[in-house]
Amino acid sequence: MVRKNPGTYTSIKRDGQNRFAYMFFAPATSLAGLSYCRPVIAVDAMFLKSKYCGVLFVVVSKDANNQIFPLCFGVADSENNEAYIWFFGEMRKAIKVRRELAYRFGCILKKYAMTSARKNFR
Repeated sequence: MVRKNPGTYTSIKRDGQNRFAYMFFAPATSLAGLSYCRPVIAVDAMFLKSKYCGVLFVVVSKDANNQIFPLCFGVADSENNEAYIWFFGEMRKAIKVRRELAYRFGCILKKYAMTSARKNFR
């Protein structure tokens, strides 16, 4: 992905047995367009219910035309505190969060999101 789209931020974490644990990516076009968006992001997660179960994270903002603007995405093996801390840490590295940036969390994120966000966005 990075070879075909320079500037894209990707990260994959494996567990102790070299199996997939987490994945994060933020396309270069989304990272470049963030400076033209409103200083608010929305974070939500949804359960993946197929052969490969897990959680899909999605982060969006609103552009100057009031349209939803996708910023970054992630996949985790399950919804847990460690996955949220890792995801928010990677998001912070990718989008280089500005101090005035406010964030809103979808109702599914519960206490994990707030704890993880506080650790990463102080």
